[in-house]
Amino acid sequence: MIPWKSNAKFNEQPENGSSFTAKVTRNPVTIHKYVGLGDSLFLSCHALNLDMVDLHTTDFNEAAKTARRLIRKALSELNKDFEGFLEDEHDIIERY
Repeated sequence: MIPWKSNAKFNEQPENGSSFTAKVTRNPVTIHKYVGLGDSLFLSCHALNLDMVDLHTTDFNEAAKTARRLIRKALSELNKDFEGFLEDEHDIIERY
């Protein structure tokens, strides 16, 4: 299990933070609030080009479930994008 690190102040409960980050190897995944948008939670994962994706909830547990689903989808699409390149062993060089 990978823990979510909260930015809550020392004297506050971790759940009261506004940003929660899971360090997934070199690729942090962050669920966070955005100033001016109330308690709505958003997803950011720069490695997958996910930036401020609205998770349509204020509940952290629901947000985490949705974030995992969106990350799985992004990884699947990324895998499909690279599949042809990785399987093709006939390299050619062309002009632009």
